[in-house]
Amino acid sequence: HIDDLWEKLNSDFESKRYFFNAAINDERDGVMSPFIPDLFGENATNNARPLTPNQLAKIPEGEFLNKDILRLAVSGRERLLKAGKIKDHPLLAVVDFSKHSTFRRFYLLGRPC
Repeated sequence: HIDDLWEKLNSDFESKRYFFNAAINDERDGVMSPFIPDLFGENATNNARPLTPNQLAKIPEGEFLNKDILRLAVSGRERLLKAGKIKDHPLLAVVDFSKHSTFRRFYLLGRPC
């Protein structure tokens, strides 16, 4: 079950160009989202400006979640559901703490409702 799920998710991830550095600036038009100043007040910064080539070079390329980490996350979720500690929800957030914080390591996975 997990192997099939991982294969499907990995294939989906690899088919989405917006996960990769070559497409990062495609949607960054320089216009700050209106909720940013509301949230951060005087500490708000414009995170919508296109990244410079130097900044892009520092971002690791996208890589999908390790299959063993997905297996641990799903089995942990199932144990918590059975114990009544959490409610069933279509989203699963996974952070791969085996990766350094400078690497992409947060994944938000969803299933159809």
